[in-house]
Amino acid sequence: MVDSVAKSFGSLDRSTANDMLRDAVANALDGRRGPVVLDYPANFDDGDCGDLPEPTPGYRESSPGRPALEQVSRLLAGAKRPMVVVGADVAATGAQADLLRFVEATGGAVLVNMDARGVFPESHPRWAGVMTGNYIPNTVEGDLAELCDLVILVGADSLMTHAPWAFEMPAIELVSRPEHRTTVPNPEVRIDGSLAESLRALASISKPGVPVESIDAVKQNVLKYFVRPPKADFAIQDIVASCRDSLPQEGIVISETGAFVRVLEHLWPIDRYGGYLGTSGGRTMGLMIPAALGTKMALPDVPMIGIGADGSALMRLGELEVFARMNVAMPLVIVNDSALGTMKSRQASRGLPEFGLDLTPVDYAAVARASGINGVVANSPEEFDSALANAMTAAVATIIDARIDQQPYWDGFALSIGAIPEDY
Repeated sequence: MVDSVAKSFGSLDRSTANDMLRDAVANALDGRRGPVVLDYPANFDDGDCGDLPEPTPGYRESSPGRPALEQVSRLLAGAKRPMVVVGADVAATGAQADLLRFVEATGGAVLVNMDARGVFPESHPRWAGVMTGNYIPNTVEGDLAELCDLVILVGADSLMTHAPWAFEMPAIELVSRPEHRTTVPNPEVRIDGSLAESLRALASISKPGVPVESIDAVKQNVLKYFVRPPKADFAIQDIVASCRDSLPQEGIVISETGAFVRVLEHLWPIDRYGGYLGTSGGRTMGLMIPAALGTKMALPDVPMIGIGADGSALMRLGELEVFARMNVAMPLVIVNDSALGTMKSRQASRGLPEFGLDLTPVDYAAVARASGINGVVANSPEEFDSALANAMTAAVATIIDARIDQQPYWDGFALSIGAIPEDY
């Protein structure tokens, strides 16, 4: 049952419990991190596992092959406007400083994978956006496809895209470990081995690359579709701006999928890896509440804000009681449009009739109070700002039931994925 979502599964046995714990931790942290499931028998006591096991030595990356590096160097030297797609493996292998030097030397325009926000500082003028797999015009990927002539993927995960690879320009992949799949079906060159070593070797190729003015023009062309709807009384842009301004630099924003997610990716730049924990790859529903609970319990002194959607919240309301029971305090924002807004927008943009996506109105603030935590309804930007300010310092968790204007929210999602109406 768990094979598709976990790196491994095992049942603890008293005779091998300590070794199994050690190996499970090592497996979870090795390479691309992920869950390891251990079946904990009902008759086990805490002491049956023994002392906390010593961690095992980590994987050592091999050095990249010189012939492949030379081939990449020739391709890079011949390119005029390189694009760099950055994955979370860059952070996992400690290659962030080398990535920054490489990008600045070669003049790349940077896209980051959905799980790699903050790996490359998003306030940097060479950061273009978050890659999701929308290759059509009026998206960052689509506009960069017209601008760039070579793409270099650095530590990118093939699962971090919504659609098969569609860039037609030559592609190079730098991959930390040979067992990792390529994102590009047929890259010109693939280099397995230390990302830091590869980046240091390639940073010797200095060139102007993509003008930062051109990168900014791409962003501005797309950002015009993320402007706050002028006729809305309460918009998702109000929520994102308030949360962004309220969260300290060392804080963490925790999110999930929803019609708002592209707004987070375009209007809330992240400069620190780990500062954003959110949906990636398959765009997971029902993530924010449990992810916020676990993250805040692990890091109780770090300021955090959770931003989720009403459809996802309906899957997780029982966990609000755990916030009360474990005395976990943080703001939990529920973007409430009383619908499955993403799919409602897709129905409209594809010319389909409205069907089955409107939700029964739910008072999430009342559910929160009944679960032992705070609950507040916000119907305007002013009410939201006040509720968030109080929630940031409250001694218990607070659900902020943010009841935004529906139609501008649904229309905005279509714009955010490049589905621009002809009459726009």
